[in-house]
Amino acid sequence: YLKRLQQQGLVVQSYKGNVKIFSAEPPQKINLLFEERIARLQKNQHDYQELLPRLQKLGSAAILPPAFQIFEGREGLQHMIKDIFLYKNLVTQSFWPIKKMITILTPEFFGYMNKQRIRNNISLQALWPSAERVEVSGHPFLGSGEKFKREFRVAPPGIDSSMGYWIYGSKVSFVSSEKERFGFIVESAEFAEMMLAQ
Repeated sequence: YLKRLQQQGLVVQSYKGNVKIFSAEPPQKINLLFEERIARLQKNQHDYQELLPRLQKLGSAAILPPAFQIFEGREGLQHMIKDIFLYKNLVTQSFWPIKKMITILTPEFFGYMNKQRIRNNISLQALWPSAERVEVSGHPFLGSGEKFKREFRVAPPGIDSSMGYWIYGSKVSFVSSEKERFGFIVESAEFAEMMLAQ
């Protein structure tokens, strides 16, 4: 661990006799590392933004995502959900066993997800199983109405599922239970229409 910290410029090594001594770099130097990393990321983003129009013009199957993508683990599922943020000004639909989804994706991620969704002007029409209802007062990120760009309804008793799905554009994202922790995206206009009809 010390070697890794040293390679990142966070720790300095010295000697006292035959003994190696490791100590933290001064705070000002660590702050300089942040500034360098930010500058490098900004340059990389600028270079990529210049390349983006050429990539979009290619339209080659080589750069298009596959029609079926699989994700595993909590971080994988969070990454999967972020796919929706590639879109703006969209009306979407979901069937969420909301209690389970909050546990799987975490309340912090739900908070981030809803801020980003509102920022991208993505409206959500959600259906919750009745057994999965939560008190919105305890979860402010689950508010409904124009401000939250969310409308939700509760399904009749007996309609339940441990898996949730979200329909957006020609894609459907599925999230499994906490026990299995996997998800997948299907990109198919016909499939999305079928799920929406259901």
